Amino acid sequence: MANPSASQINAQIRAAQRRAEQKFKQEVDRVNRANKKAVDDYNRKVTAQNKRVVDDYNRKVGTAQSSVDI
Repeated sequence: MANPSASQINAQIRAAQRRAEQKFKQEVDRVNRANKKAVDDYNRKVTAQNKRVVDDYNRKVGTAQSSVDI
């Protein structure tokens, strides 16, 4: 078996580099998706909590306003 030529070696190196870059991009995308999901979950919980606090406050203000109107 003959030794591979320089162009064959370079082609193999480029192919290996493309595979490595593809794996790296896939991992970055996976991590970004996981982070986005975590942020979205947190924001959803905060929004729900804020809504509960505002609704509770409005209920108290409405009750206080009703007693003043009487």
